[in-house]
Amino acid sequence: MLPLDVIIEFEQRSLKPFAFDWECVLERGYRRFLTPESCVIDVGGHAGRHARVFVDEIGCRQVTLFEPLPRQYQQLQRRFAPHPRVRVLPFALSSESGRQDFIINQAAPEESGLRERLYNNPAGKRLRSISVEVSTLDALSAQLGEHIDYIKIDTEGAEIDILRGATRTLARHQPVISVEYGLSSYVAYGHDRMTLYETATALGYRVCDLFGNPFDREQWDNVVDRFYWDYYLVPRDKAADFQARLWDGVYRELETHCKLR
Repeated sequence: MLPLDVIIEFEQRSLKPFAFDWECVLERGYRRFLTPESCVIDVGGHAGRHARVFVDEIGCRQVTLFEPLPRQYQQLQRRFAPHPRVRVLPFALSSESGRQDFIINQAAPEESGLRERLYNNPAGKRLRSISVEVSTLDALSAQLGEHIDYIKIDTEGAEIDILRGATRTLARHQPVISVEYGLSSYVAYGHDRMTLYETATALGYRVCDLFGNPFDREQWDNVVDRFYWDYYLVPRDKAADFQARLWDGVYRELETHCKLR
């Protein structure tokens, strides 16, 4: 099934995007390819919703969390202090290193980032700015371990800059990547609907939906900003196996659970 067909399948059954737990779908996906030998990078660890799964349930060999929000960083440190295989780093990631202002939305901390995005509740936003250390995955490559299997990036629009600051890391390790990409955040960084597709292609990656289906350019243009905002980036030579693994697992499970047919 093509990615657009999957979206139409959901739309026709009135599963509204905000009423569906896409974080759960993401989790069901990475459980299909992560093992206790896997090394994971979680960029935007926030409250540790996925880190908990990586550490406590899958038992990944190494987990590195990046979280620049001071309160969330401290909570993650306390939460994972008993786990020597977990590192929590207080950096924001981008395409260049240095110090930058970081905009915190105190009314919705999950919407915080290096730029002032379009907020879900503009009237209720409460913004303040702090200075944070910014680095790149390439600059930190020596600290990231011998191999990287999966990178989760959820940074309110900074995803493209993070990928651009990780070109050597991605070429060396060829990890699977998940990104959140939606108009309300990427527009703050001067990107458009095609930027993620073009960036991934230049890096040797295919953009896939959460069920493993790869997009071609026309399909992507018909899907982006339509119904959901989470995608996988998969090395081109791994895309076919990735699709088979997630389609037979994640989609078939949801097909039964949600009565998609």
